[in-house]
Amino acid sequence: VVKTTVRKTTNGPVQMTLSTSGWLFAVEHETAHYSNDYGKTWNDFSDQGIDLAHFKYFFSSRSGTVFGIRQNGSLYRSNDNGVNWAFSAFGLQEAWVRELDFLSDREIMARTSDGLFHSSDKGKKWNLLAVLLGNVADDVPRERVAFDERGKTVYYLDATGLYRIDLPGTIPVHITATLFNTKRSFSLHAHPLTSTLFAWDEAGFYRSENAGTQWQDLGMAGIHQVYSFPSGEMIAISESAIMRSVDDGNLWDRIHVFKDKISLSSNLATNGFSRVFFTAFGLGGGSILYRSDDRGMSWNTQLVSGDRGLPLNPASRIASSQTGQ
Repeated sequence: VVKTTVRKTTNGPVQMTLSTSGWLFAVEHETAHYSNDYGKTWNDFSDQGIDLAHFKYFFSSRSGTVFGIRQNGSLYRSNDNGVNWAFSAFGLQEAWVRELDFLSDREIMARTSDGLFHSSDKGKKWNLLAVLLGNVADDVPRERVAFDERGKTVYYLDATGLYRIDLPGTIPVHITATLFNTKRSFSLHAHPLTSTLFAWDEAGFYRSENAGTQWQDLGMAGIHQVYSFPSGEMIAISESAIMRSVDDGNLWDRIHVFKDKISLSSNLATNGFSRVFFTAFGLGGGSILYRSDDRGMSWNTQLVSGDRGLPLNPASRIASSQTGQ
């Protein structure tokens, strides 16, 4: 299972992830569902020894492990595509998990309400890497941690600015950048081949080629999600269009223009090679599942609201298996 950045249904937020079997997991109105037909139909989970109705978010790793975050923030994992679940928060029991970032098959970073934690055994045990200063609330899941695969460096944001940690486990270094000397709420992304960093919020989209010390304004507003394919191409979902770049995010082409501005898109889900999904809300009052099989060059759509299945709202979160389902 591949986490959505490579590596949210009716009136309540939903988060989704996809296992290697092709099952799509989703939480809507505090109830867990699954689909095994590309999201056309949805089924409720049966009783599996743990109250699945209290899962709030799902994440998925590259090695096939699905993680579920419960309403109280506690973390559980499943190694068999959601059939069985085990407690997976040893070392961060009192922390509210906000985000998971998968560095490798075994290494995972967890951003919580007050700290950045690291696991080297697929999430079984966790160790504190950094205390996050200031309580940064997440109204929807955000990517505040970015892993530079090329430089083996973790970048993260808290209420005081941008930091970096050179793995394994060095002392966090505060990066002086005027961009983050504001109360704006940014998301982060690192290009896997070039180490270029990207930061965005509703007001702007920025790019840095020098480890976050200087930032170039790309002149694009309303960005919701950014993703880099392993082959180097990038896609960005804004409130008005799907955009694509083949030059490390310097220039962007509009591939698909939405009929209406979307209030928010879901996270991007990908099989890590060529296929990618995301959901958009606000197009004619319905929720749309977008899918591309060619690294974002062309897109197919499917209505997934109303009587045709599970309705998706702006806070939905999805992920895709290595098979691309």
